[in-house]
Amino acid sequence: MKEPFFRRVAAFWKKKWKYFYVVLCPFALLACAYIQLETSSAYASIGEWWHFMSTKYALLNLFTIEILFLVLMILTNKIWLSGLIFSCVYFIIAIVNHYCIVLHGMPFTVMELKNAATAANVLGAYRIVPDLKAGIIFGLWILELTVCLIAGRLEKKAVPKRKMRFVLLRDIGFVLLSAGVLWFGYFSPKPIKPRTTIGWLWSEAYRDYGYMACQIEVISSLRDYVLRPEGYSEEKIAEIEIEEPRQEKHTPDVILILNETFYDLSMVTQLDADRDYLAGIHALDNTITGYAVVPSVGGGTNQSEYELLSSNSMYLMPGVTPFNVIDMQGAHTVVSHLKSLGYESIAAHPGSRGSYQRSRVYPQIGFDKIYFENDFAEMDYYGNRPHATDESVYQNLISWYEEEQSEKPVFLYCLTIQNHGGWGDNPANAAIVHAGTDYENYDKQIDEYLSCISLSDEAFVELTEYFQNVDRDVILCMMGDHAPSFVQEVMDDGLSQQERELWLRSTPFVIWANFDIEDQAREFVSMNYMVPFVLETAGIAKSPYYQLMSDMMERVPVIASYGVYFDAEGNCHAVDEQTPYTQSVDRYFMVEYNNLSDERREALFEIDEDW
Repeated sequence: MKEPFFRRVAAFWKKKWKYFYVVLCPFALLACAYIQLETSSAYASIGEWWHFMSTKYALLNLFTIEILFLVLMILTNKIWLSGLIFSCVYFIIAIVNHYCIVLHGMPFTVMELKNAATAANVLGAYRIVPDLKAGIIFGLWILELTVCLIAGRLEKKAVPKRKMRFVLLRDIGFVLLSAGVLWFGYFSPKPIKPRTTIGWLWSEAYRDYGYMACQIEVISSLRDYVLRPEGYSEEKIAEIEIEEPRQEKHTPDVILILNETFYDLSMVTQLDADRDYLAGIHALDNTITGYAVVPSVGGGTNQSEYELLSSNSMYLMPGVTPFNVIDMQGAHTVVSHLKSLGYESIAAHPGSRGSYQRSRVYPQIGFDKIYFENDFAEMDYYGNRPHATDESVYQNLISWYEEEQSEKPVFLYCLTIQNHGGWGDNPANAAIVHAGTDYENYDKQIDEYLSCISLSDEAFVELTEYFQNVDRDVILCMMGDHAPSFVQEVMDDGLSQQERELWLRSTPFVIWANFDIEDQAREFVSMNYMVPFVLETAGIAKSPYYQLMSDMMERVPVIASYGVYFDAEGNCHAVDEQTPYTQSVDRYFMVEYNNLSDERREALFEIDEDW
């Protein structure tokens, strides 16, 4: 008599369950890895990614994630070992991505692998606090490890040894599947995922297309990281007329200070602070003040630094960490320009020489002397904070400036570190400034942050007092590199989207000189304009590129990295919108692209030797 169906199924399962467990192991690991990566990608609530991502993109991410497992299977021929490595790799990526977003406001990408030292230094300044998302990522990893270890014990007994022919055919199938996923998903003429999805707001692309799909886009962009402007041609570049410098041969000493996280929180929230934390700068005479529009919100120092030194807009390089990607050897920068006018140049940063590869890039740019943290003497600190104060940094600058005294003019560039996050190292009674508004969990951080800004203000005024008494002409320009990382958590409701995007990127700047300049109160000037603005103010000769920018700044004072620009009346325009300024903006982007190309028209970026 034939056995009942369920008994036969039970007998079969009893005999084969180990085999099925091992075979299904990769699918369990794949599901866990997918959830880990999407959970890490800055969504407002757990599981939100499921509601936003369409099925086809979810499947594309799953297949993309699985490629690593297939490669590992080819290399190891063991399911459990491949799964173990697979789960560890994706756990590390997910947890690092989560905290990169929490602390830095940007996702982890392959470009950050070139900057591991900087990442370590930055993370070391923050307290890594476990949270729900980190707990989910860690819990899934423990589950993955358990699945792999059980599979390892069962695989030898449950999975029969395969012949070489079977293994070869299987591996060929794995290669074809992986190649098919990459080709049809990303690189075919009509890929499943659009080629360019990461714009000015990275979180929208990650939400809609998934973490791994966006990483493929980032990797593919490394080869051509500069967007080619529509209609660009070398013929159009050759047609641009070269004008003679309009300034007198004035060569004052120039000091540029990019002040770490120097931002005015009153831009986006009603602080009701008990003192004016920028009182010194507000009281200075012979100044130009305003707000420098930087590329990123709450992070991205290197992008601001690159725009400042090169005057190139990050709009053409979305998502790029410039010093990690761009070869700066022979680049046209404020350093190369001023050196062509006879300047000696100094760069100083009281931080690690390895951060953003500055120890490699600063010499490429052409600085004559370079100082990093170990080169600074007698550094002071604000309470328990681990970052040198602006005042002690400026004392070192003065010392080096005095050592440099010669007939040659001096260009000194300094990236400070005092205001670097995190905040909350000092006891509450150490705060110099107190916000009157209740910010709940951010009260202590905001008071310490505002106190740091007040110290920066005092230090800058002291620096102007020193240079007021030197017997050489000197022009000073200081601006912030970005807002603090918590800025979006404390900003007031009711701001329009346009106000949010502009104001969150707007850091205070001040230009001061010990010779007469015209007092001005500007509103917004994008970071790429700051050097030509300083050169214009000081009467220093400008290259045709700088002259083009000076002329355009009066009509289009802001070119933002997120695809818009603002005219002199404050009207916002999309880059691809037809306006009276389109020709000027398009020409600027074409010249910038030429500046970054191998076929650079040198005459646009140099001053004639006979000048």
